This record gives sequence, C-alpha cells and structure tokens, in this order.
Amino acid sequence: MLLFIPVLILLIAPVALFGIRSVRNGFAYQWLIAFGSLIAVLAYLLFIRGRMPMQAQLATWQPVVLFPVAPELLLDSISWPFAVGVISVALAILLTGVVRLVVGNWLPWAGMLAISAVALLAVLAGG
Repeated sequence: MLLFIPVLILLIAPVALFGIRSVRNGFAYQWLIAFGSLIAVLAYLLFIRGRMPMQAQLATWQPVVLFPVAPELLLDSISWPFAVGVISVALAILLTGVVRLVVGNWLPWAGMLAISAVALLAVLAGG
C-alpha cells in the first residue's frame, strides 16, 4: 500500500492546480504546488528506501484462468534509482520552466506531473 502514495500525490497535484485556478483566477503560485508535490514524492522515496524490497498487489483479476498473475508494484534495488531519476528529471523540468514562466500558463506543469505519475507506475511495475 505504501507504493501507491507517491503516484497518488502526483495525480492529485494537477487536480489541485486546476481546482485552485478555477476558484481563484489570480493565484500565481501554481509552481509551488507542483514543486511541493515533487519534493514530497522525492522525500518519500528516500524515506522508504530503507524498507526495500516492497511489493503491493493492485487487485486480483478474475477469472484466474485468463489472468494467472495479478498486476503489482515492486520497489527494489533496481527500480528505486529509476524512480528517483524520474522524479529528479521532473523536478529539473519544473525548476527550469519557472525561469521561462509565462503568466497563467500552469497546464504544462500539470501535464508533467501526470506524465511523471505514469512514468513512476511504469518504473515500479513488477511481475
């Protein structure tokens, strides 16, 4: 269950960006929400490094004849550096994007967070 938390953080952050932007149109710190979510995920990955290897089964698929193996997330010594790399690259993209800021253009950051969540799922996919 602990492996779902970073993915959920990265998927909730774009929703929060959209929600804040729709409620308060003049809010100028969307990058801070995106930055905070990426830092939180990076800190969480550094925290759970001591608990490796970790496994989390998504669901048991039915019928077992067609789906003998259920999908799962796996964090081990091979996938952990890739997960940290994905988040670090997303953090670098965000920090360099803030320098080239176009006022009110937060959609690329939301997309980058969602793509980072999908990339993290791909890195943590276990068999």
